[in-house]
Amino acid sequence: LLFTQCFCVIAAAFVVGRTLGVTLFLQRVDPAFVPYTYAISAVGVSSVALVYARIADRFRRDHLIQVTALVFAGLCVVLRVTLNDSLWFLALVYVFFDVVGDISMIQLWTLASDVMSARQGKRLFAFVAAGGTIGGAVVGVALGSTVRLIGAPNLFFVVAALLLVAGLAARKIGKLHRLETPKKAKRQDVKPSLGGDVGRVLSDRYTLVLAGLLAIATLTTTLVDYQWKMAAREAYLGDEEGLAAYFSYFAVAANSTGLMVQLFVTSRLLERFGLRAGLAALPAALLTALSGSLALAGGAAFLWATTIAKGVDGALRYSINDPSVLVLYRPIPARIRGRAKAILGGVVKPLAAGAAGLCIAGLAPVLDVAQLAWVTLPLLAGGIALVEGMRRLYVRRLTRELSTRTRLDGDSLSIDAQTRSTLSAALSGDDRERALSALALLLTFDDLPFELPLESLLRSDREVASRTLELLATHGVVGRLDAVEAAMLHAEPEVRARAIAVVLLHGGLSSLLAGAGHLRDMLEDPDPEVRSAAAQSLAVVGDRRFFEPLLALLQDPEVSVRVAAAHAARRVPNPALGPCLAALLDVAATRPAARRALAHIGGAAVPLLGRVLETGENRSRLAAARALGDIGDPESVVLLVGKLGSSRDPLSRECARVLGRLAERRPLPVERHRIVALFEDEVKVARELEQVIEEIGEVEPELLGDALAQRWSSSVRHVLALASLLVPEHAFSEITSALLRGDKTRRANALELLDNMPLGVLGPQLIDLFDSVARPRQMSRAERLASLLDHPEPWVVSCVIYELALDERLAPFEDKLRSHPDPLVQETLQSALSGILVRRVRGVSIRLVATHLVARRR
Repeated sequence: LLFTQCFCVIAAAFVVGRTLGVTLFLQRVDPAFVPYTYAISAVGVSSVALVYARIADRFRRDHLIQVTALVFAGLCVVLRVTLNDSLWFLALVYVFFDVVGDISMIQLWTLASDVMSARQGKRLFAFVAAGGTIGGAVVGVALGSTVRLIGAPNLFFVVAALLLVAGLAARKIGKLHRLETPKKAKRQDVKPSLGGDVGRVLSDRYTLVLAGLLAIATLTTTLVDYQWKMAAREAYLGDEEGLAAYFSYFAVAANSTGLMVQLFVTSRLLERFGLRAGLAALPAALLTALSGSLALAGGAAFLWATTIAKGVDGALRYSINDPSVLVLYRPIPARIRGRAKAILGGVVKPLAAGAAGLCIAGLAPVLDVAQLAWVTLPLLAGGIALVEGMRRLYVRRLTRELSTRTRLDGDSLSIDAQTRSTLSAALSGDDRERALSALALLLTFDDLPFELPLESLLRSDREVASRTLELLATHGVVGRLDAVEAAMLHAEPEVRARAIAVVLLHGGLSSLLAGAGHLRDMLEDPDPEVRSAAAQSLAVVGDRRFFEPLLALLQDPEVSVRVAAAHAARRVPNPALGPCLAALLDVAATRPAARRALAHIGGAAVPLLGRVLETGENRSRLAAARALGDIGDPESVVLLVGKLGSSRDPLSRECARVLGRLAERRPLPVERHRIVALFEDEVKVARELEQVIEEIGEVEPELLGDALAQRWSSSVRHVLALASLLVPEHAFSEITSALLRGDKTRRANALELLDNMPLGVLGPQLIDLFDSVARPRQMSRAERLASLLDHPEPWVVSCVIYELALDERLAPFEDKLRSHPDPLVQETLQSALSGILVRRVRGVSIRLVATHLVARRR
């Protein structure tokens, strides 16, 4: 409400000031100078905006608005006192009111962008802007009836008073939202160059395309504005008050129309059709209106045609176009958003208006006022074409904002003589920690820069020797293998295994034979730790031909050996290992490693995983689904799609999650009508769960509430996973994380991203799950608890039993629950009944003791 009031006052001041400036200039200056006012205004507004951009992100927004309003009000009084008819002074007045309007609007919209999220902006920016429309309409009515009484020059005082009121409203906004002073930037980050700010803002592709969109819109509206003013001047030549009254009544009509659009069209248009419709509405309407101005060139009819075109601009620019453009500022990082708004709104737009003025001055000898529409029409068509590109960039930027992952560049490190000397000294010394750090650094190089002191390193402790052999296995051996061959007899199994791997990878024939013998001895060793180390050696070698030893290790009686062998199978992806790995999916300890090994085997493992998916136990089937998702070939996708169903089935949930991950990278061959049916069914499940949670309310302890919330979360995840199959190549995993675990801003951005996806009629159903809308109660709490006893999930039923037992309301349902087929429910029921009996006995005992004590006291 405060934002609406503030916009109302600022818009009123802008309408009064613009009417005053335009009236004085058009009536007292030769019309040949009118095109140049756009260029002069562009220089003035952009110069002030560049200065403002330097301070926009250093002070609190509300404080800036208060100070700016006070300065502008004082200047209004000064200009009224010094008013004269000189050309430079009238041009100064014209530019001054443009500066007042543009800077004030930039400040208020930037403040609104900081306070509101993108999702809130879609719903509320139109109503906030409606305040400006109301202000323009009200002050237009007042001006039309009073300007002849007070005189046009005295409107300076009206503007000053309105600006002071706007400053007070901004002060209240700052207190309400508890705005904080921005943190000061580090000294090295502050650039003294104004051009540096412009370069940083426009170097980003997103802001550059946004600047192009704003420039085209400003060029077209400036050309329309010039045609309208020239037609009005011709009609009211010599009647200064009459021209001011015409402008006032026009403001009433345009703002009234805009108000109706804001209240009844804007929010519905943006929420239903998204940014594409909001951004394209103004150029499309202007395209239609300008066609009429071409047909009605000359006379009073031309004034009506240009008035309609200007009215379309005034009604749609502030009601639909500006709220849509403001949403585009939300993905810009907060640290530069103020500068970006100041530069795009205060530099790019005025310069585009100035360019339009110079264009008009250059075309004046060739084209008359009406024929300027032939220049405007191609610009409007280009603007409409640019809208789609802007929307796509907006979706990508929102997606990137949701992601919190960091990217590491893969460039390898370089080494100089000083670094080589330092590393060599660290490896030759006695400091164990320095040697480990040097070995870790050498692993980042492409090649070994010098020969290592192998004898001393391999005689060191287990960790240093293992790290040294890992380095040799990766980069090769510089020099002889004598020290490595000696390490094959090391006391530590891990060191022996790594030394054997180095020999098998980089040794000659004799070394290979020796290494193979040592490896065979380790494979047959009775100690499980030694056999596990032998599996690690096979993993380091990574040769698919060495699968036979792994077959034996995968069937080893010791679980630790089987786990090590399953890890090694990732590096030895031979299809012959598939059956043994599939069997290991049934064991919890070996399941993760076996799943990853099967995924590395690839398409050859798909039939095995398909059989596990059909006949395996629950956790094995889940692991098989993950492995199929890691493989991701068409056959795997078919198997996973076939298992899609309700979120109540854990396998269905896992298949949907896995397919959703795949769909983020590429479209999948799915039956769309089946996915849509599953999507709609699951949305109903999620809504029903939401209704249940609302009707039950808070419970103590929160066992049942947590169970239902977890169930709702699983249902929503399933809905989003199914949606990702319908709209592939979108970051649904990030959207899911933001919606369920993100903060308020990330959640709003995720909803905005969903709103811009081509989901069709399914989009509103999906967004409705996350919008906080109160739903009517369908059952009482007791009725809802009773209905939950029929829930298909045993855990939810058990939580309900526990809740009813606490209130001792379980008796009516005992007979029904005794016949429940699930053992978990049966066990919970027996435990709950026992607890009730214990509490009753305890209560009776306490009453008996109390009665006895009272009797003795008497």
